[in-house]
Amino acid sequence: MYKDYRARRHSFENLLAENYVSQMTTFWRQSVHDQIGYLDESLKLAFDYEFWLRLAKRGAPVYLEDRIACFRWYETSKSGANYKRQFEEDAEISMRYMPTGNWLIPLRKSIKSAAIMRMYLLMSKLRRATGR
Repeated sequence: MYKDYRARRHSFENLLAENYVSQMTTFWRQSVHDQIGYLDESLKLAFDYEFWLRLAKRGAPVYLEDRIACFRWYETSKSGANYKRQFEEDAEISMRYMPTGNWLIPLRKSIKSAAIMRMYLLMSKLRRATGR
């Protein structure tokens, strides 16, 4: 629901401040790859975020009201096991697309990232405590 809320308020600046795109819910045409290319294979954990930023520079997304997927986080996934490094890579990517002289977006990004990482840590502790 959180990502749904954020996606409804999409702007390029908001996407720079936080990666709220649920990758399993996105669709695009083949012609988009012809225009912007494919995933950046040099990135290990946030390659989809870099792709979303390239898509967002191209134009605003179309938002579908129907729920077609859910976000699921678990410690043994690639991003779950490396979420701190993922957020570091995420911040590096955001800076590539950041407008010059804008200090507010990086501040928002660091605050949001810290809050999300605290939630991941809490989810990890709860999973260990409950055995799930």
